[in-house]
Amino acid sequence: MQTKFVILASIFGVISALSFSTNQSILLSLSTALIASALYLAAYLSKDKKDKQIEEIHQLATAESKSEKEITKPELTIELIPTPSFCSSFNSELPNETVNIHRTAIILYLKITNIGNASTEIGQIHVGYESMENEWYWLYNETTLLDDFTMPMGEKVKVFPFLKQSNFLMKNDIDTFLNPGQSCNGIVYFEQKASSGNLYPKMDEDFKVNIQILVTLLSG
Repeated sequence: MQTKFVILASIFGVISALSFSTNQSILLSLSTALIASALYLAAYLSKDKKDKQIEEIHQLATAESKSEKEITKPELTIELIPTPSFCSSFNSELPNETVNIHRTAIILYLKITNIGNASTEIGQIHVGYESMENEWYWLYNETTLLDDFTMPMGEKVKVFPFLKQSNFLMKNDIDTFLNPGQSCNGIVYFEQKASSGNLYPKMDEDFKVNIQILVTLLSG
């Protein structure tokens, strides 16, 4: 709209110059008015062009900065493999206790993939479950297993790899540093401290428990 306004103002300037000129000086006045208008319009358009160029450069720099941030950002996907993942609550008898004491153990077989564009390393893993009190209870500390986690497969036994600790019956490479496109998989184990009351997982009709998994990053 500003550019159109300048052009109209230049035309009005030419008409005004004609109306106050004598017949002998019409051509001279017309020429002078046109030159003045053209110079004014050229100067304005030059400034307008520079402003547009500055705006384009700013937009380009912003886009490049945004693109750079996106490139240097890791992103993880977490897949819970159903077998042998499970959750179990069991009684834990303590001396001189008159109330029912129990513990909850959770085994997670995870596959973690870096689908981002930057490398990162897996840090702590936390798991939360929906309790009988309809509240989320979190287990923040992983528990070290003193034996391999195995499952009978016919006449043989399948040994599952740990995610962060060494296996006893098999050699496993512990590498939680993930470049873009890389993944790692393994078991993590959580054991709740001795608890009482309704502080144990709530199961649905299919004996399944709602859980949430949180993975922190050491880098990226």
